[in-house]
Amino acid sequence: MISRFIFRQNPPTSTLARYGVAVASVLLLLVVRLLLHPVLGMRSQYTIFLFAVLFTAWYSGSLPALFALALGAFFASVFFVEPYFSIKLENLSDALAVAFYMLVGVAIIYLIELFKQHERRLAAQITKQVDVEDALRQSEERFRLATEALQGAIYDWDAASDHAYRSPAIFDIVGYQPAEIQDTRKWWQNLMHPDDYNRVQQSLQGRVAERASTHSVEYRVRHKNGHYIWVWDKSRISYDADGKLARLIGCTLSIDERKQAEDALYANYTLTANLAQAIGAEEVAQTTIDYLLQQTNAKAGTVYVYDSATDTFDLLYANLTWAASGKLAEWYRFPADPTYPLTDVVKNRKALWFATIPDYEAAYPAIKTFSHLNQGATVMLPLVAASGVFGGISLLFAEPRQFTDEEKALIASLISQCAQALERARLAGKAQNLAVIEERHRLARDLHDNVSQLLFSSSVISEILPRMFAVKPEKAIHQAGELHFMVRGAMAEMRTLLWELRPESIIQTKFSNLLTQLAYAAESRQGCKVSLIIHAKNEFIAPPDVQIAFYRIAQECLHNALKHSHATLVTIRFKQTPNRLLLTITDNGQGFDTQTTSAGFGLKTMRERAASIGAIRDLKSRLGEGTRMRLMWDSPQPFTGT
Repeated sequence: MISRFIFRQNPPTSTLARYGVAVASVLLLLVVRLLLHPVLGMRSQYTIFLFAVLFTAWYSGSLPALFALALGAFFASVFFVEPYFSIKLENLSDALAVAFYMLVGVAIIYLIELFKQHERRLAAQITKQVDVEDALRQSEERFRLATEALQGAIYDWDAASDHAYRSPAIFDIVGYQPAEIQDTRKWWQNLMHPDDYNRVQQSLQGRVAERASTHSVEYRVRHKNGHYIWVWDKSRISYDADGKLARLIGCTLSIDERKQAEDALYANYTLTANLAQAIGAEEVAQTTIDYLLQQTNAKAGTVYVYDSATDTFDLLYANLTWAASGKLAEWYRFPADPTYPLTDVVKNRKALWFATIPDYEAAYPAIKTFSHLNQGATVMLPLVAASGVFGGISLLFAEPRQFTDEEKALIASLISQCAQALERARLAGKAQNLAVIEERHRLARDLHDNVSQLLFSSSVISEILPRMFAVKPEKAIHQAGELHFMVRGAMAEMRTLLWELRPESIIQTKFSNLLTQLAYAAESRQGCKVSLIIHAKNEFIAPPDVQIAFYRIAQECLHNALKHSHATLVTIRFKQTPNRLLLTITDNGQGFDTQTTSAGFGLKTMRERAASIGAIRDLKSRLGEGTRMRLMWDSPQPFTGT
């Protein structure tokens, strides 16, 4: 303690000050010894100066201490050894006393120097330890800030001890407090979704078998509240000397928002594709309701159209298979009573979300007189188009439930697509009596309104791409490719439509270009892969009747492959020489029996078109083995025109 107290002081740094301490301490003890001389006499005349040596050695160092030692011997000899005031040692005892004093003083100086060196080493070690602790604290602070910036949880699992460390950020992901988290891997595995557990384990085992250094996987885990969320887990794999899994160090990030965005995008895209194939208002309504029931787990749904002329509602489609409804016939048409919720939805353009039947009845007491099919939540939304509100959709649930903002946005988006498709179908239906509109309706039926649906899907994807780039760049790049695919398909559909409206364009365009647009349009319309192979060096345009016949036959083949055969792959081969045109279209669809199946209108038309230009048409198909159509036309003389 004394040494620590002394070393806390600031020892003199100059040489003069250090030796001044030695002189001052010796002179002080000389005064004390003179005062005690009447008592001590000739005893301890040297010993008292050892305290000056001790103090100087502590405070000023070894050399000033040696100076104090010599100065003490000098003063003791001069003042306390006879003859006084001289440094003569006339007897042996005085000489031995001086020698003993000098020996003890040197020993004290040596021991103090050793102790001071030990103190310096100890101080250096303490300083180093403090520096290490400071560095550790800084490292822990950087680690904490890094984990907070990542918005993810860091973990470290040791396979030998089955001990797992997880950072406190795990609370932000699954809602568990640090005291509730078990330090085993099994605890986390028990949170995994049952449908994902085996996939995650097989993925890790596969990476370990490959001796890979990293592992990355996406899966669902159960939140403390009971629902499942998506996470992305990336870890570094360490192995022991035997090549076995020894340690996993990684990070778990929540990707639930990104997954919800992807699900919403996929739901919109899927419904868009289904609506593109729907013909007529009733089929559009059926497609929408059936899809909504699947996506929301609703048990029943209806679509009503409002007739402003009669102020009534007409049932367009109802899916009530969940419960029998003997009185449904009474609700095919009913007046727009102001006390009915559907009237409020349509006339006030209001969306209704009721978690329970009591909430529903409290808002609209008139419905208490009806027996409800649903005993849970109820949703009603208006059908809104450019012309205004023309109807409403209702969804019925078996159990009470609350709707999140994300769920409301998804349902509203799907119903918005339905409204647009219904509006197009309604407008087309009203125009069927006019010849020009009838022709456009035929074109719309053939193309299934695919251009507008593709443009809508493109709009949806383009809106979500910026947010997806920030969360999952790889997925965003893939979606950008899908966007390019949709735009290309829409352009192909538009070109096809222009050729239909202006047939002269068909005979003025190279056949390889015609086939390319047909392929693009088919891929975008059905999601089918179309492979196009062209062999036409110095391609020329065939005679008009041949060009049109080949185009119509190719168009009909693609339509049959996608609509009736449900093919997922169509291969188109076109070869042109100065003397011959050869077109082969093959699909992997369900095929048909050419011996027993009667020729439909499409097959009959293709046969007649081929015969009209003197071409040879060969058709082969078997059930379950797809279909191949081969069309060959030989020119009477070599043709080199362009």
